[in-house]
Amino acid sequence: MVNVSGIDAYRDGGTIVFQLTGGRVDGLYRLRTPLAGFPRPLSRDDVWLPLGDAVEVMILSELQQWLSIVGIGNAATALAELDQLSLWQNLPERLSRAVPLWRIRKVVEELSKRVSTEPDVAAEQSLTTCPLPVRE
Repeated sequence: MVNVSGIDAYRDGGTIVFQLTGGRVDGLYRLRTPLAGFPRPLSRDDVWLPLGDAVEVMILSELQQWLSIVGIGNAATALAELDQLSLWQNLPERLSRAVPLWRIRKVVEELSKRVSTEPDVAAEQSLTTCPLPVRE
């Protein structure tokens, strides 16, 4: 399973940052603030990814799997409570701990809007040919 860490949001109106390790798409990611307009592009290691391409498909899959494991029980309850709040000030600890999950869920929602959920032969083939930066 992929490890998701360093989950945070910039004070620019909502840029979400997170790190993926231990999976097929390791890197430092940034989902641009909604204040800059839609669709919200995603960058990997400071390189903007093409919207809806095979890399976004892989990222979406990794994040969905991670959320399905960590976003259950008390975490799911806290996420539902966060959804009901219009203002997040002085959150109790149990809700504060769920804020990173909420942010990753927002990334999943954004990627889901532009990534087809149907199997795509071309996308599957591009997974093997898609150039991903190699870390040195």
